[in-house]
Amino acid sequence: MRSAHSPNPGQLRRSLSSSAYVSSSRKLEDEESRSTPALVFAGEDAWKVNAKNWPRLGVLHASPLCVSQRGAMHYLPQLDVEGDKEALKRQLQSIDANLLVRMERGTKEELQNLLQSPGGCVALHMSCHGIDDPQRGFCLVFEDGDKEGRGLLIRRHDIQEIFDIGPKPQVVVAMACHSGGCADVFVNVGVPHVVAITQAWTVMDTSAIKFSAHFWRYLAEGATVEQAFRCAQQVINDAFEKRKFELTGASEKHDEQIFFPPGANQTGRPQLEVPNPIPTNTLQVYHGAFVGRKHEQFLLIDQLMSMRSQRGSNIHILKGPADVGKSVLARAVAEYGRVRGFFGGLCLADFSENRYDRLSGALQEVADALDRARAGAVFKQSIHTYSREPSSQPSQLRLRAPSRRGMRPNPRSLLRWESTKDGEESNRERIFESMEWISSLQEPLLVVLDSLEYLDEVTQRGLLKVIKQLDSYAQGRILFLLMTSDSLVEIEEFVSKTIVLEQMKEDDAVDLLMQKVWLH
Repeated sequence: MRSAHSPNPGQLRRSLSSSAYVSSSRKLEDEESRSTPALVFAGEDAWKVNAKNWPRLGVLHASPLCVSQRGAMHYLPQLDVEGDKEALKRQLQSIDANLLVRMERGTKEELQNLLQSPGGCVALHMSCHGIDDPQRGFCLVFEDGDKEGRGLLIRRHDIQEIFDIGPKPQVVVAMACHSGGCADVFVNVGVPHVVAITQAWTVMDTSAIKFSAHFWRYLAEGATVEQAFRCAQQVINDAFEKRKFELTGASEKHDEQIFFPPGANQTGRPQLEVPNPIPTNTLQVYHGAFVGRKHEQFLLIDQLMSMRSQRGSNIHILKGPADVGKSVLARAVAEYGRVRGFFGGLCLADFSENRYDRLSGALQEVADALDRARAGAVFKQSIHTYSREPSSQPSQLRLRAPSRRGMRPNPRSLLRWESTKDGEESNRERIFESMEWISSLQEPLLVVLDSLEYLDEVTQRGLLKVIKQLDSYAQGRILFLLMTSDSLVEIEEFVSKTIVLEQMKEDDAVDLLMQKVWLH
């Protein structure tokens, strides 16, 4: 793992003695440890309206699970999309700059929307995989907007067609391995400044993230394109890695200030318009690089998303031996969908902590989990309301989903004389009352029921009966993922799909261990 520290301004001055640009007086070496400042959101319509006529930076991130080439499916390593976004936000929010930023999922449709919106965008950043095919040439790997989890190859002629329509960005950063293979396409369509990775090389994810965040920060501070490029190179500690970045373009010189023209007054912070993912505290999602089980992860996402618009059961089972990785896989699936807005909310009920010997306890676990999911969904939907005025600070209005043990019990459960039957009915009512807010979600709610094998047979039968009723009532508004190491006889005839997670073969397990060692 590369060092997380950046050179201080004095080091930058000595390395760029011929340059007139010096970064702001804030110490760069303190930035990694400083907490992220409160975001100032641009609001839903700010990008199109742009009332203050600020320069606009469009940012696209793509990291599909797989891509089809020559009839075969190839599974791709996951890029640190969230880390890339956070690094960019941290750098831009540490300065004062009149800049409007929009971050979107990296699809062909979103790229066209950015470029063809009124006024276009002054600068464009694309972070994705790149493939240098000896037979068919270089291509960027975007996400397929119609087939979740799959990649879409954007070849050189596709780039030419997309950029031929609408105004051209002044700066394009193609942060993908081998992306120098398409730099000349951007040059030919008239982009003055292009930053790419030398075609012969791949690049480490950490290096790409660090370079990109600092490049845009320096450019927003008033550096010329070449100054920002050289300064961002100096942030990369590894001498070999920093040489992989190249600067080219239709312009012979790169001495232009893009965001801070001479005489301009910097009066505000950059406004960021970002997709609103569900807060992570509604489900213990998997963070970091998820290695192994790519095939199963794709199958599960493909199955969940393909069935959501169809009538019939939306109950899916993930089955396998204990400690085979079912929970980690489910959380990785939830995280992949969370950051891309596939789900309107996330809900986890984990039965492994306590063995429920009564149905009322199991139903309460599900009802409490739905309450936590509701808090996250409310937060997600309310972000746009907060962000309509730039002065609103979402950090002051953030809703925190209460922990399970901190949930306020149902008033009826406070009655000591309440019978078991009454407990079942009250919690069943809480579950079905959740449909009122679930039906208002734009995307379906993902409900994960983990470790069902810990329930006794009677409790399991009763719970699964409620799940079947709720699935029928929800009509596709809820996607159920049930995880168990045993058979669920009562419900398997109603499920949409059962995916069995087998123990890894010895060679695959060794490869997985080596990947994890390399990443850590």
